[in-house]
Amino acid sequence: MSAHNDLLTSDDPRVLACVQHGWRAYRYQSAWNTDRVSWRCVWCHGVACGDWRETDPCMEPYHHEGDHRALSGVSWPLGGNRPKAGFRG
Repeated sequence: MSAHNDLLTSDDPRVLACVQHGWRAYRYQSAWNTDRVSWRCVWCHGVACGDWRETDPCMEPYHHEGDHRALSGVSWPLGGNRPKAGFRG
């Protein structure tokens, strides 16, 4: 589980029970006191695997099992090379 109560990972029952994630950018302070932005579900507070700066990130909950999957439908294996994606400036 995450150190933040408002940032949950795929092992939390609330994230597992969420049937339709509503992803939004969410700004927070990391454990190292740095500003971070992640995709977080407005319903279950689960955090997405992909980096907020990517234009088509993996939208599976953080620490998920199985392949990575982007909203565009692109998928790739865990530990594998992701198809080329852009980054936000």
